[in-house]
Amino acid sequence: MRLMPVLLFMFILALPAVASIPEDVYVNERLERMLEAGDEHMIAETFRRYPDMVLPYIDGYFEGGLKMIEDQASGATPEVTPAQAEAAALTSYRTGIRFAEIADRVFNESIFIEYAGAFASWSPTERGLFRQGQAEVQAGRRAMQTPREALAHFETALRLSSQLQDHWGIGMAQDGIARAQMALGEFDAAHRASLEADTTNARLRLRRSEIRALLVCAEARRKLALPDMGVSHLRKAWNLTTTHDDDDFRRTVLQALLAGLDQSGAADEAAALRKRHPDLL
Repeated sequence: MRLMPVLLFMFILALPAVASIPEDVYVNERLERMLEAGDEHMIAETFRRYPDMVLPYIDGYFEGGLKMIEDQASGATPEVTPAQAEAAALTSYRTGIRFAEIADRVFNESIFIEYAGAFASWSPTERGLFRQGQAEVQAGRRAMQTPREALAHFETALRLSSQLQDHWGIGMAQDGIARAQMALGEFDAAHRASLEADTTNARLRLRRSEIRALLVCAEARRKLALPDMGVSHLRKAWNLTTTHDDDDFRRTVLQALLAGLDQSGAADEAAALRKRHPDLL
C-alpha cells in the first residue's frame, strides 16, 4: 500500500538526521594527529567523503569547550579554577576553528568559520542566550501538537540564533518554523521558511536536514497548487540520497517522489524508478 504524501512527510521527520558512516572516521585523536602533522589534505579528503558529519564533528570542539566552562561554574569540577576552564575551552575552540577553516576551503564556503568564530567569541551573556535558543528549539519540537505554540518557540530560537550567528541554530529554527506553519495550514509561509532551511542546511552540508526541508517545501508547493506541485524538489531530495543512507531513509524519499510523479502524470519516470529500485518498494 502506497503512503499518501502527507504521511510520507510526517514519517521522514522521524528518521535519523545523520547518515551511517564508519565509527572510526571522525575520531578526535586521529584527525588531530593529521592536523598537528600538517596533513590538512588528508582531513580535507575525509570531509569530502563524509560531508554530513563535518559540522557535528567541528561543533564537538565548541560544545566541549563550553561544557568545561559550565561544569566549572556549576561546581561539577571543583578542582578546576575559572581561569583554567577558560584556557582549556579556548584550546578546544582554537582546534575547532582550524578544522572549520579546512571545511570552508573544501566546500568553497565561509559559513563554517563564521559559525566557529562566533561561538568562540561569545561573552558569558551570549553563551546564556545560545543555551536559551537551544531550549527554545527543544520546546518547539515538544509542542508540535499545538503548532501555534511551537511556532512561537521556533521564532524566538531564530531571533536568538541570528543574533549570535549560530548558523546551525538558524537552520534548526527555520526547519521548525516551516513544519509548524505547515501544520497551521500557512502554506505560503511554510514554503518560504522551508526554502530558507534548505539553503542554510545545504551550506552547512547537513544533507539529510536539507532533504527534510525539501520534502516540506514539496508538500507546501503541492498544497499551494504551484505548477510543478513540488516534484522538482522531490527529485532534488532523491538525488541527494547516497549509499551512506539506510534503506528506510532512501525508501521514504523514493516513495515521496513516486507519489509526486504519479500525481503529476509522469508515469514513465515513475516506472523507470520502480524498475531501477525494486528493493526499495
